[in-house]
Amino acid sequence: MHARFRIGLALAFFSALAFRPAGAGVEGRILGPEGEPRSGTVRVLESPDDPRSTQRVLRVGEDGRFNVDLATDETWIRVESPGLVPVVSKEHRPGEPLVLRMTAGKTVRGNVIDRATGQPLPDATVWLCDRGASRFGFDACAEFEVDPNGGFVVTGVPETGARIGAASPLHAYAAAGLPAPLPRDFFHLFELEQGAPLGGLVLDDRGRPVAGAKIGRDEYTVPFSNRTEVVFDPPLVTDERGEFRHPGMELRSRWVYRGLADGWYGVPSDRVSAVPGTRRKLELRLERPATLQFGLAPRDGELVQPEVRLVHSGADVVRLREAGEDGRFRLTGLPTKPLKLQLKVAGFQTLDLGEIELGPGRIVDLGDLRVVEGIRLAGAIVDGFGNSVPSSWIEVGYTVPVKAEHRIETGDGEFEFDGLPANSEIRLSAGGDGFDVFEETLTLDRDAEWNIALTPLASIAGRVLDPEGNAVSRFEVEASYQDGPQNVPATSEVDDAEGRFSLWPIEPAGRHTLEIRADGYRVARFPDVIVEEHRSVDVGDIHLEPGHRVEGLATRPDGAPAVGSRIWLAPRSSASAGNDDRSFDARTDVEGRFVIAGLSAGFFVATAQHPEFAPWFGELELIEDVEVAALDIEFSEGGVVHGYTRDRDGGPVADVGIGVECPEMQANRSAKTDLQGYYRVTKLPDAQCRVHAFVENGAPFGTAKGVTVVSERESRVDFDLSRSIVVSGVVRVGGRLAERGFLTFQASGSFPGTGTASTQVEPGSGTYRIELGDPGEYDVLVESGGARQTVRVRVGNVRSLSRDFDIAVNGIRGRVVDADGNPLRGVAIHAANRDLDPIGARGAFTMTNPRGRFSLKHLQPGTYRIGASRGGYRPVRSAPIQLLADTQIDDLELVLEESAAQIRGRLVGPRGAPLSQGIVVAAPAGTYRLDLAAQSGLQEDGSFVLDVPPEGSFDVTALTRGWAPARLTGVVPSADTEITLHAGFGGSIAVTLVAPDGAPVEGRALEIHAEPRWLASDTLFMFNPAPVSGPDGLAVARNLPEGSYRVSVAGGGSGMVDVVEGGVSELRLNVE
Repeated sequence: MHARFRIGLALAFFSALAFRPAGAGVEGRILGPEGEPRSGTVRVLESPDDPRSTQRVLRVGEDGRFNVDLATDETWIRVESPGLVPVVSKEHRPGEPLVLRMTAGKTVRGNVIDRATGQPLPDATVWLCDRGASRFGFDACAEFEVDPNGGFVVTGVPETGARIGAASPLHAYAAAGLPAPLPRDFFHLFELEQGAPLGGLVLDDRGRPVAGAKIGRDEYTVPFSNRTEVVFDPPLVTDERGEFRHPGMELRSRWVYRGLADGWYGVPSDRVSAVPGTRRKLELRLERPATLQFGLAPRDGELVQPEVRLVHSGADVVRLREAGEDGRFRLTGLPTKPLKLQLKVAGFQTLDLGEIELGPGRIVDLGDLRVVEGIRLAGAIVDGFGNSVPSSWIEVGYTVPVKAEHRIETGDGEFEFDGLPANSEIRLSAGGDGFDVFEETLTLDRDAEWNIALTPLASIAGRVLDPEGNAVSRFEVEASYQDGPQNVPATSEVDDAEGRFSLWPIEPAGRHTLEIRADGYRVARFPDVIVEEHRSVDVGDIHLEPGHRVEGLATRPDGAPAVGSRIWLAPRSSASAGNDDRSFDARTDVEGRFVIAGLSAGFFVATAQHPEFAPWFGELELIEDVEVAALDIEFSEGGVVHGYTRDRDGGPVADVGIGVECPEMQANRSAKTDLQGYYRVTKLPDAQCRVHAFVENGAPFGTAKGVTVVSERESRVDFDLSRSIVVSGVVRVGGRLAERGFLTFQASGSFPGTGTASTQVEPGSGTYRIELGDPGEYDVLVESGGARQTVRVRVGNVRSLSRDFDIAVNGIRGRVVDADGNPLRGVAIHAANRDLDPIGARGAFTMTNPRGRFSLKHLQPGTYRIGASRGGYRPVRSAPIQLLADTQIDDLELVLEESAAQIRGRLVGPRGAPLSQGIVVAAPAGTYRLDLAAQSGLQEDGSFVLDVPPEGSFDVTALTRGWAPARLTGVVPSADTEITLHAGFGGSIAVTLVAPDGAPVEGRALEIHAEPRWLASDTLFMFNPAPVSGPDGLAVARNLPEGSYRVSVAGGGSGMVDVVEGGVSELRLNVE
């Protein structure tokens, strides 16, 4: 530095001191609501409008006094005191006292639990972030501890709104906004996903810590940071030591982190994932950004100054609207590594800059770049009537002279491209909401204008109103195809002030059922909406009706209110109450009360959870004429599952993870074994549950086991590897060693999801090795490269067994046409083999493509009949086809004729309420196999349509969750006949399993078969849980229709029982 310059700086410094009042600063004091002095924290932020400014933090003692030196008049002072609303002072004069009286604010109570297990998290932390904390960063958020039951109390909540968040050392951070104004006695439940904390340090290019840097993250490694997401609101900011702490990131997430500071370039980290039980520490580097400068000159040589955009990987990353005073462009803040870049120049053709050698602090001068004027293409995107299509898009792409793509999102349908290359092939595509994509290839030699007409997609439009005729602004609309299979129903979540919707695309054309769901209203259902291709159907105004209400009280075992409980209601026929998209939920208030509105009449499954108790389950029927129904919930301590883990030598194994899942009840709990290998899982509901063990890397520890949990009882489940059986061998496909693959061993007759073990085929060698927990029969699924085969294997009581598998390479290809020879798409194809699949419930399935073709691969040797079915056509089956080893049939043709007969009907419960989410099958009278049956799904109103041959009579069976199968026999189809299937609760069979010594046998699954068989009788437990014996040896099969049944158990005897509606038939079986 020159001496003259140093003297100038010194004079400027002392001049500033001379004109600044002595002791320029603020003496302040923190007072509480009653005027009492309070301790706390003072944060000082000078020049808050400057993103480079960093805060100073002062700690204030019990006298509440503090002194702040002011370097500038524009300084914010933020005061925080535990339990009180923070205050920010933005106007204060040096030398004048600053007294800040703080208010108590409001209170929020809640609980923090593990989302998967429902267990409380006493080691969690809760943060309160007021709006004023935004400029000061996440560290300005107040922290609160959680009690041993997972409960928390947050005080000092401002009236103007705030955010609260929570995390634990093993769980990811989750946040939620609080309503403003805050209701009295507000309660919030945090359900945390697994995660781990993250920390780090931000350093500059000399290794010095950088204070005040924000932490950003990207989903992928990207060189430019202009779209990087800032972590959290308020943002995560480094402290005076350059350090930051992230309270918890989700296990399944993988993010790229970088520091963000004005005047610096944040170097992206590697992709970071959370590691359970550890705190990852990152070191994020800042570098001086690179600069790119250039001039633009057309053929005449004079510099031009159009708008320019720097492009990387097809995306605009930097935009500069004008050049500098010298007529040249200067792009700053660029990444610090070589990059391939393009330059879009308004009015000129795109320039390919190639790879630019960018580096830290480097200035790259490209000189004057020659630009060539381009062609202009403008016009409008219109519909078939010439009207502009709003919110449409258009995209052009070309490869000569450079590879480039340009896209415009139109607001009014109009577009304009400039700088397109002349006499080059240009690919153009355009589209819009409700329209098919338009595609065209063109070559331009001059400026052009062009209106692009889009073809409309099939759609359904309308308007949703309340009973008084006012618009319902938020609702969900869905259209499902009635006449055959549909991959995914068309759905849309609508937010429109006028209540209008347009649902598209509706595929295929034909009859659809339209459903409207809105909070507080009954589901509106309109069947037989006829949709034609490329046309829109306007259903007009839809008036919603108020729904039923369920009001109730949830109590603890001692009768006190169960505050913060979560209640679900879902249709009884739904797959699962807690996760079903048609379920309704609510939380209890401080008095334990809840209200759920907007329900339709029918049967519902009620589910309730509280972190301190076992889940509660019940059933509820809503009757059409009763608007308000009562539902009271009493929680209990539940049952217990416990046991030991042993290694191959019989010794205890510590830190083994234990998971207990009760699928039907949506209940999950977990634990870890102690030094003695012992575990104990509590608060489990009365249910059939799956217990599995796993080690730290997630690998299974033995095979999963089934258990029946009973309240106030303890069930023991051990995992003993010393009793394991090693099975090994080689997998081949068509006689050749499998390059890769997967094997799954499923114990026959075991509880679903238990008795299962899986392993991979060793790459290249075709070998495998697996350990099984118990001897017995196993169904083995062998898969390799798309080939698959199921084989039943008997495993004896031995220490090891060798078993090879060879997957046959057999296949059948063909096509399906109508009576005129036209190909049919969307036809369901089923390959049935009576030897491998006696009841016709399994087999290979596929669908025909738009050309009517299908392919069934990797069929095991045997005799097959290929069935084809589609709505509106008569099902057809091929003649028997014999497949030997390595057989390929390529020319099978199946002809479907339009159906001349249909069986229409509805499935209802005992009071006439519709039942849905099941299937209805029909087959010629006296048939029990499903591969001979026509099938139909159930609509929300319980209706179904079965396409059957016009001659003969048929048996019809409906299967749905929570009900006994409903049956009708000897149905003769006719055009004017609609049948009604009545599903009842059915009867039950209670079976007690005992060992030779009279002790109860636990964990055995029953096999139950109707005698004589009837249509679908071998699939009794397709929708309802299969019975498994509990600790007392009792297994109960429910929802069985009246009739005679044979009951058996693996390794035991069998017996016959008769079942009557509402009755319980008892049986005792001996088990070896």
